[in-house]
Amino acid sequence: MTTKAVSGHRLVYAMAAFGVVVFLWLTILTKVIADQSNPVFVTVSLKTLLERHVADLGRDNITGLELQQRSDAYVAALEHIIAQVAAEDDVIVLVSEAVVSDGVVDLTPDVARLADELIDERGRDDR
Repeated sequence: MTTKAVSGHRLVYAMAAFGVVVFLWLTILTKVIADQSNPVFVTVSLKTLLERHVADLGRDNITGLELQQRSDAYVAALEHIIAQVAAEDDVIVLVSEAVVSDGVVDLTPDVARLADELIDERGRDDR
């Protein structure tokens, strides 16, 4: 992989992380305003999810356009799955890197699996 490709991966990683963080905070704010009861918090490690995604992309020989398309699809899947988990389980999803307390359930493996399944499903629908 060239230096330019690695730099592109880092830029995609940073943009994706920012987009998901903004999405999560808006989701949290909406949930807290709408539900004044005792909230249940869970975490998702965006760092882990995005590093895994970037590593997967690095194994493939893809163009810049394909890199962008796959990253956009992955971020969209994460946003969808996180919103779905929050709504269905009535929880507030926080970025685990921002949580300093122990005892908060980490849903990173579940979100990764569900996002992969969603991307596979959407890929089959495009064929």
